[in-house]
Amino acid sequence: MRFFCCRFLSAASLFVMITAYASFPAYKALNSNTYFIRSGAAGSKCTLEEPCGSLNQKLVEQAGKNARFYLAGGHRYDLGGRLVLSQGQSLFGRTQDFKKVSAGNERPELIGGLTIQGKNHAQPVILQALQLVNGAEVQRFGVDIEKARDVRIEDVRIGQRDFEKNFARGIQISGSTDIQIQNSSIYASSTVLDGYGLFVEGNASNILQY
Repeated sequence: MRFFCCRFLSAASLFVMITAYASFPAYKALNSNTYFIRSGAAGSKCTLEEPCGSLNQKLVEQAGKNARFYLAGGHRYDLGGRLVLSQGQSLFGRTQDFKKVSAGNERPELIGGLTIQGKNHAQPVILQALQLVNGAEVQRFGVDIEKARDVRIEDVRIGQRDFEKNFARGIQISGSTDIQIQNSSIYASSTVLDGYGLFVEGNASNILQY
């Protein structure tokens, strides 16, 4: 495994790339609590046949424990600030027809920040095949993992190269355990002395274990 991380001390961008030569266990494609979302769609059932048009906190809270959100690729999703995932909820970037994992620039782009919380869940929290960028309501942290367990981040780009509104900390981890990051890139920048691609604090353990 190769892991590069350094503290950022100027106003330029910090780039961290995390690569692991191992793959996560295969994910179950669907479960009974899967929500399909395509930005701008007119549906209200969040089914494959009638996907919902936006990803927001109200939908996440209504979905409940262990919900999986499938996001159609090639679209942007404004989170309206921060989106909080809890109790095993996960986000997956998919192709336009939802049948395959999205890739490259076709990965869904989320505008805002993500917070992951909770340890009492039966399946891992997964962020897969996504792009996360800051929006008009600037977020200090890209992904904030708070008191969580079993979180897997795979093929996710956080921030943008040479972007003036990058996150000060791409990923912040506190009070959490069993965090896996694979094949992901992190861009972070700040004008003060607290810019990090990956920042770990407060009784966190088993980070980047493969």
